[in-house]
Amino acid sequence: MKILIKRKFIIKFKNFFYLLSVILPLTLIPAIVFYAGYLYLDGSIKNENAPIFTFNAPNSLITKQNTVENDRDGILNFQGEVIPEDIFSLATPDPSRKYYEVKEIDASKSPDKWVISVNDSTNSGTDLNEFCERDFSENFSDYELFSEEPLVLIYHTHTSESFEQSYRGFYYEDDIFRTEDTDKNVCAVGEAMKNILEKNGIKVIHDTTFHDVPAYSGAYSRSESTVMNYLNKYPSIKITIDLHRDAMITDEGLSYKPTVKIEGKKAAQMMLIAGCDVNNEIGFDNWEECLPFSLNVQKKAESLYPNLMRPLMFCRRNYNTYITSTSLLIEVGTQSNTLNEAVYSGKLMGNILSQVILENLK
Repeated sequence: MKILIKRKFIIKFKNFFYLLSVILPLTLIPAIVFYAGYLYLDGSIKNENAPIFTFNAPNSLITKQNTVENDRDGILNFQGEVIPEDIFSLATPDPSRKYYEVKEIDASKSPDKWVISVNDSTNSGTDLNEFCERDFSENFSDYELFSEEPLVLIYHTHTSESFEQSYRGFYYEDDIFRTEDTDKNVCAVGEAMKNILEKNGIKVIHDTTFHDVPAYSGAYSRSESTVMNYLNKYPSIKITIDLHRDAMITDEGLSYKPTVKIEGKKAAQMMLIAGCDVNNEIGFDNWEECLPFSLNVQKKAESLYPNLMRPLMFCRRNYNTYITSTSLLIEVGTQSNTLNEAVYSGKLMGNILSQVILENLK
């Protein structure tokens, strides 16, 4: 009896392994194929043909040639990026008012990259890798932390640029994305950035003068005068930051909202703009001295917070970045980003700049 039971057990045991050897491959292979396809579509596996900024060489600098049209006062028109289509509205628009759709660009779905991405529209042949290796710290390397002397000036050429208070999924044709309420415009972002810098021992002056009110035209000339006045009063200022809010609207009125999740919280994507004057056409004689700082801020940002930055815009423009060799022009989000997203980005940029500065002190 015992022998019979043992024999039956052995037969069943062998049958079990036989079935397992047949069934397991049939179930695992489709599962593996499905998961690989999911990763591919989700962006975890690089799609070599997709027109997105993904690079696989650490600390390398890749450029993308493009043509950028500008208006008279320096707003860069949206050139097109990879736009996801799976966005839904969170509110219902009033049918009696003309409205347009807002779509969110969720950069969290892009593959992480620790590289520098640059959108080069200059056709200048500039070796950006070489510029990225240049020293830019001579201006501030001897700064003493927690000094009463300011090192950084944050200002706003277009001070009234504002953000959405909440995400609606649309905007009305008659919406005005400007306000003189400094708690709701780019000044709130500048203040968040200032607070982080000062916590790290870097003294900041944050100027909230309205350079675009009552007139938008001529704002850069007015902000230039403001910066010069501060430099004359505080020679210790070496880093000047012109903080803006971008606009990304197609000819059909579709507005884009670029975001990325950083540590579980949504931030507005940011963009740096650096100028080029290789043919001495726009009076930007020191552009070569200014470029390394912007490139290294982009590099630090992408290493700390992947996909927080849109590609650095390298273009034939001057703005006011000529004033010091460590000047920045930063675009935070667009008119469709929320104020909370933009303020969070200001805090992240404060941390990015703090690390760039601290790593380059004597």
